[in-house]
Amino acid sequence: MQSEAIPVACVPQALSREERDRSRDLRRELAAATVETRSLPGGYSYRYRDAADVFRKAAEWVTLERRCCPFLTFTLRWEQGHAAPGLDLTGPAGTREFLRAEMPELPAE
Repeated sequence: MQSEAIPVACVPQALSREERDRSRDLRRELAAATVETRSLPGGYSYRYRDAADVFRKAAEWVTLERRCCPFLTFTLRWEQGHAAPGLDLTGPAGTREFLRAEMPELPAE
């Protein structure tokens, strides 16, 4: 069975006003905690500073954002031997352009 392609678009009504505000605030905090950004096929990879709260904030943001942007694939990781967590945001063609336009707080390479 083949799945239908999910369009590269937000579903703003998926979040309440409070959830959208929280998502925006978390996105800004994650952007401020970013120490490295790399381009990936179909998205970006972010590595964050070593801080106990960053992984929790990233997980909370992903929990909200996946409802609003169902076309995105979120890969939250804390790799062996690395002091800090990371997050990959990827999706179909047009995802990088979408992220730069709709989430300008997130660093682009």
